[in-house]
Amino acid sequence: EQKELKEARQQKELEEARQQKAAKPVAATVTTTAEQSGDKPLSKSAQRKLREKKRKLKLRQQKIQQKEAALLRARQKLAEAKANFAEEQAKLAAENPHGHAADRLIFAQYDPDAAYAEALKGIAAGEKDGRAYGVAAHCCLLGDSSLKDDEEADRLARLGGDDLVARTVLGSLRMWGYASFSRGATDVPPLTEEAVDFHPLPGFYWGLTFESGMGGFAQNFRRAAKFFQRSAVQGNAFSKCNLGALYRDGCGVDQHYPKAIALFREAAELGMARAESYLGRAYWVGQGVPQDYHLSYQWYSSAAAKGYLNAIFNLSSCYLTGLGVAKDVARGLTLIRDAAEKGHPLAQFKLGVSYMDGELVTLDYKQARYWLTLSAAQGTPEAQDTLTFLTIKEHTFGPNGEYDVDTVTLSKYDTDDI
Repeated sequence: EQKELKEARQQKELEEARQQKAAKPVAATVTTTAEQSGDKPLSKSAQRKLREKKRKLKLRQQKIQQKEAALLRARQKLAEAKANFAEEQAKLAAENPHGHAADRLIFAQYDPDAAYAEALKGIAAGEKDGRAYGVAAHCCLLGDSSLKDDEEADRLARLGGDDLVARTVLGSLRMWGYASFSRGATDVPPLTEEAVDFHPLPGFYWGLTFESGMGGFAQNFRRAAKFFQRSAVQGNAFSKCNLGALYRDGCGVDQHYPKAIALFREAAELGMARAESYLGRAYWVGQGVPQDYHLSYQWYSSAAAKGYLNAIFNLSSCYLTGLGVAKDVARGLTLIRDAAEKGHPLAQFKLGVSYMDGELVTLDYKQARYWLTLSAAQGTPEAQDTLTFLTIKEHTFGPNGEYDVDTVTLSKYDTDDI
């Protein structure tokens, strides 16, 4: 609708410009003719041409008016449909309180654990509209790492029947080729754009699809930004955060740090840990906001308290450097180890290097190799390079670093082969 309205307005402006341009030569001709021959009227040929121009202009203006009227009717129809949908949802929420409370917890406040727990209450209570199943399925698909389970998302979404959220999850699973659809299932239709304006979840999933280039769709940040925008205006914290990241990085939209920071704040106010971590990073480096290590520490602390691994790892830097908070090496090391044990690749790399160099911890090549191998397995390029260097150190200083470098002859080692 917005695209058609924009085209109609552009066409109207173009026609007005053409009309003004066409009118100027005519006026000049009339003036010149009048000056030379005493108000002599236009020739019949000129009059015919002028009438034809007016007729075509009138037809174009009528088409523009028809398009604008059609767009207005479409908007009114959409507004009526949304009002009817909202009324229907209000009735369903009264009859199925747990499922719709879970909906608000995940899409308006972004608390996946609480939303999942509330959805399970709705399932246990036998709520019939399917929203509890749909929200639980979404939590398993994209809610939180502790809940992530594509197969369970598939099972729950199928039990949700015709519920909008359940159908959206199931359609996305098919489009992305997850769970049963990775094994050839085709018993449900793929995700469509029909419900984007009725609930924040479809727009969010479409945004993810184009942002990541999933489901056979080419990566398209511009389209991703448009879908995230349509979802964000409905209050979805995840879409606000993702849209903010696109503005921060200049992907699909013009880079605009103030817009990015505003969107991160909105998502953080809704309780999203990732948005809080993004704000912590912005204050740490002074990107879009004045550099402020203490505010960075506060945002990282809030996100870390919610279990967000990037924030836990970044918070360790605050304690190790003493920026934004009193220096506490022991606390920093504890945070690194916590993030590493929970699977954060950079924390695993940092811990491995610490064991290899004997910094923060006692030198231990076995521990170093253990953590660096875990980090390398997750694709950290520096980890693989460091493992090569660790091999050299083991040959040089012994398996536990017990040799004195002055007593070792290095010429027998070909470091290129190693």
